[in-house]
Amino acid sequence: MLGWSSRLVTRFPWPPSCYGRLCRGYGGQFQVIAPLRSRSYSQGHTNNPSSKGRVTIQSAVDRKIQDIASTLGELSTSEPVRPDVEQASSRADGLEAELRQVRELAALSATDDELRADLLVELDRLQAVCDDALVKRWLSGPYDMNSAYLDIHAGSGGTDACDWASMLVRMYTKWAYSQSYTVDTVSETPGDVTGVKATTLFIQGQHAYGYAQYETGVHRLVRMSPFDPKGARHTSFASVRVSPHFDTQDWQEMEIKLYDADLKISTMRSQGPGGQHVNKTESAVRVEHIPTGITVTCQQERQQSANRKLAMQLLRSKLYEIELRKKEQTKTDAHNQLPEISWGSQIRSYVLHPYRLVKDSRSGYQVVGNKQVDAILDGEITDFMIESLQHFKRSQ
Repeated sequence: MLGWSSRLVTRFPWPPSCYGRLCRGYGGQFQVIAPLRSRSYSQGHTNNPSSKGRVTIQSAVDRKIQDIASTLGELSTSEPVRPDVEQASSRADGLEAELRQVRELAALSATDDELRADLLVELDRLQAVCDDALVKRWLSGPYDMNSAYLDIHAGSGGTDACDWASMLVRMYTKWAYSQSYTVDTVSETPGDVTGVKATTLFIQGQHAYGYAQYETGVHRLVRMSPFDPKGARHTSFASVRVSPHFDTQDWQEMEIKLYDADLKISTMRSQGPGGQHVNKTESAVRVEHIPTGITVTCQQERQQSANRKLAMQLLRSKLYEIELRKKEQTKTDAHNQLPEISWGSQIRSYVLHPYRLVKDSRSGYQVVGNKQVDAILDGEITDFMIESLQHFKRSQ
């Protein structure tokens, strides 16, 4: 299931417990733990005129009804891509009748606090069902169910940037493990002092690409550098690039073709701590696609033939992602040409000094506080992924 993450959204008059989260159950099934937009008081909060800034139970009921109606409206206008999503979200069609009944009860409960408290519970259930169907619609793209490749490259910042890239590798790896995904390192170039200059991760699991697809872009870190003897504050950058994994059946349905004349294939010795084959035989494979300039390297397997097969799969994924980004202008045009990995091009900032903050510059979603930021760096980034998913899907 999706890991819980501590969310702190500042300057809202609602308690943090009212903010909803989502989780994905076993077998790729989705389950909503709490409403996405439930930002009102629930049971235990009475209508106290002397409590300034607090919403009453009645206003909480009205707000929940508006949220559910908005979600139902969005479900009715969006078109699912896969038939299984249409079947899974068809249950939301019958919620309009239930919502009308709740509206009628809400009109009769103006003076009945107990009835209004019961209505809040029922509204939470209805909102959970609606949000469950909505997230399934968001993850209904033709390849959202696929596994994913993550390319992470250190940018400007020297040793700090290489260390920041390794921190991102750890963050995404721990996130993947929290979803019961498997993670393999396809290739890795270590830094001169510490960290990594570049690495490619293969995250295998249902909806891995669907969740991680909007992580593509430049990530910025601000902190007191552990590598500066003066302890000065440094800014480091690293880029993340996400592409879907395809099996043989997927490629048969796609129009992208690879020609031998467009490929430049070379072999090399694998980089690593050593072993019976590593650093002794030329088992690593590098494939360059001449028309686009895309280069992929694979050193995961011991055998050169196995690495070549994986490299070709990774190259196809990158080529498909280029075409996909060209068609979807609302996404970051990162696979045709990534922006410069430096100041002003970041999609998300991780500030560890002089305050603690992680903020997504696209959706505006942010968390503050020591524990909250540490949780993000420990892989609890599902909330950011869902907020980005919501931001881009609703803008399409």
